[in-house]
Amino acid sequence: MRFHPAPHLTPEIILQNLAAEGQRRYQVSGTFMAKSSGIMRLLGSVELDIVAKVPAFLYISVRSFFNQPSRIFAANEQKMYLLEMLDGAAPIYRAEPVSDKVIEEILSLPLSPKEVVEVILGIAPVQDAQVLEVKLDHTGQLYTVKLQNLTGKVAEITARVLDHVITRRTQYDAAGQKTYEVVYGDFSAISGICFSHRLDFAVNLKNKSYSVILNGESIHFNGERFDDATFQIDPP
Repeated sequence: MRFHPAPHLTPEIILQNLAAEGQRRYQVSGTFMAKSSGIMRLLGSVELDIVAKVPAFLYISVRSFFNQPSRIFAANEQKMYLLEMLDGAAPIYRAEPVSDKVIEEILSLPLSPKEVVEVILGIAPVQDAQVLEVKLDHTGQLYTVKLQNLTGKVAEITARVLDHVITRRTQYDAAGQKTYEVVYGDFSAISGICFSHRLDFAVNLKNKSYSVILNGESIHFNGERFDDATFQIDPP
């Protein structure tokens, strides 16, 4: 069943409000527990230290059983870096142009660094987006908007009418196939902004379906911005 948007939820106003809410969210850092089912690489729980800063700055450190970094990933707007220390005597170092494939190696999620930053911070991809459809749910408290970018990919965003905080994001490729969905939960107010500490992913990728749950345990939201040098790794 489709619902017509309320008069104050025109496409133009929705884009403006989602953009304004996104501008309030610029950085997050903390420890996250990643738990997966349906995929062997993350079966059980993995502890991650994550720093994400707009627009596409990302640092992820995967801790080993001994609570030491075993794999470190960093990305900025030009390059990405990967340092693997599974064998302490022979670390593996990579520095190359940004690619979605490395995020998939680290988090088992089909995301670009920019998408990871958007998803963790709860930002809608409104830049250069075209509104395809707006729906208001039967309670009048949530709306869903479909945003198509210049490559033809579509993000379906569900947000609260009251404050435009995102509660769900569903991503489709240019062919219309759903690649992932993330549901936000465990909200709390940090510096007057409603932030989600739990992200539940349902992934459909390469004919495989699995889930990944990220739970934030020690979160620092906004605050003093990290220096760009945080998002690069020097050779060992």
